[in-house]
Amino acid sequence: MNEMHVTFTTEELDLLHRLVHTALGDARVEVHRTHHTPSYREQVKAEEAMLRGLLEKLQPKPALTP
Repeated sequence: MNEMHVTFTTEELDLLHRLVHTALGDARVEVHRTHHTPSYREQVKAEEAMLRGLLEKLQPKPALTP
């Protein structure tokens, strides 16, 4: 797996979070519309899972207390 470390401003992070959240909603709708094409449906479901993973990564991490 390739890793990339990127620094975002608060505004950029907020925008990225909203864009991924919107794309996730779109993917969920698309999954429901693609019941006649199983291969495409599986592709969209895989993208939906990746989008959920991205949203998870974009969530702020709680501060560790000593």
